[in-house]
Amino acid sequence: MAPACTSSVAVIWPDLADDAFSGPIVRSQEQLSLIVAEFWAAVGGNTGFEWFHWLAERMAEREARTLHVPAYVAHRHWKTGDLGGRA
Repeated sequence: MAPACTSSVAVIWPDLADDAFSGPIVRSQEQLSLIVAEFWAAVGGNTGFEWFHWLAERMAEREARTLHVPAYVAHRHWKTGDLGGRA
């Protein structure tokens, strides 16, 4: 008998991901874009790194249309156990 498949899926709210990681993701994509373009040319396709590329584009779009407040300012009143209205 095959073992039962158990998996755990963690969900990260887009706003949290944006607050925590958009800057590093967008900057990394900017710096890696030439390397990725060379990789795509070498392998004859654009399927390597495509999800990172997609995520960086979405984060850049969010940055362009919203005023970004640094997390240490936006969440300065946060207390341990406070989910900020998220359940």
